[in-house]
Amino acid sequence: MTQVTVCITNEERSSERLDTFLSKRISILSRSSLNRMIKAECVLVDGKTPKPAQKLKAGQTVVVNLPPPPGNDMPPEDIPLAVIHEDEDVIVINKQSDLVVHPCPTAPNGTLVNALAWHFMHRSSGSLSQVGAENARPGIVHRLDRNTTGVMVAAKTEFAHWSLYEQFALRSTRKRYIALVHGEVVEDSGLIDLPISRHPYDPIKGGKASQTGFVVRERYEGFTLVELKLFTGRTHQIRVHLSHLRHPIVGDEVYGGRKLKLLIERQALHSCLLSFSHPTSGKRMSFSGAAPEDMARTIRLLREFRMVSSGGGGGGEAEVDLSVVFGEEALEREEAS
Repeated sequence: MTQVTVCITNEERSSERLDTFLSKRISILSRSSLNRMIKAECVLVDGKTPKPAQKLKAGQTVVVNLPPPPGNDMPPEDIPLAVIHEDEDVIVINKQSDLVVHPCPTAPNGTLVNALAWHFMHRSSGSLSQVGAENARPGIVHRLDRNTTGVMVAAKTEFAHWSLYEQFALRSTRKRYIALVHGEVVEDSGLIDLPISRHPYDPIKGGKASQTGFVVRERYEGFTLVELKLFTGRTHQIRVHLSHLRHPIVGDEVYGGRKLKLLIERQALHSCLLSFSHPTSGKRMSFSGAAPEDMARTIRLLREFRMVSSGGGGGGEAEVDLSVVFGEEALEREEAS
């Protein structure tokens, strides 16, 4: 581990929270990663184990034991994967929750990259593109947050990697998300046009231009199911934008959401549709992924006991087939048999 020592001088602001203080000085780690490090006792204040919210004082010394950066050696790990499509160039999966996409200082293993390495070795053939391998991101052309579920694509060859990378950069891919949010959204559809930054407690302050389109799909008492389209790709963009509208995502405690105990205890955000041009053939390909059971079960219960309206009047703007996302077709077949 690398040890970093910071002495708090009289010139620095007093009464600043420890996690805020560290997030401004250790930019390579996210605030959530730093919080996990504090809770794991990798941070000391005057030789004692602190809490993330501890207020600092002038004259104190903060010692941070940084974990080593992830290396190029990413061992295969037998982690279940839901593979939607695979060929010689790409692999498309429906990512589960609690799965980090690539190794990082706070998650050096147990990631999607490790799982894909095992998959290619034992169930398929080929390997991830080595583009990005020096940063522990081989084959990764886009990401989903740890607890965001849904459709992702990874590249198996360098040519495919650069082709997909360009498509994501030029916004020629098509991505749609479904989110369950707190409150009943009034507008049937709209565009959230607010800048986003990496400021630890004000992600709107001094940020870059960011746009998210939304369409209401279903309203329930106290909740709304919305379909979302990204026009830009900022970190946590959907989560920040919905929180700013005072309709945070259910389960997203970082941005003001609340868990629904015994139903869903992580952010109810699912990447349900991804479309891109195949790197080799040029053929347009579209993939849909069913939502995991915790989110599907929550929606079924809301429909049964709290349904207000179906369809927000967004007309042709809605593109997601909810019967695919929430498995209604399979459920109907099961009930009929």
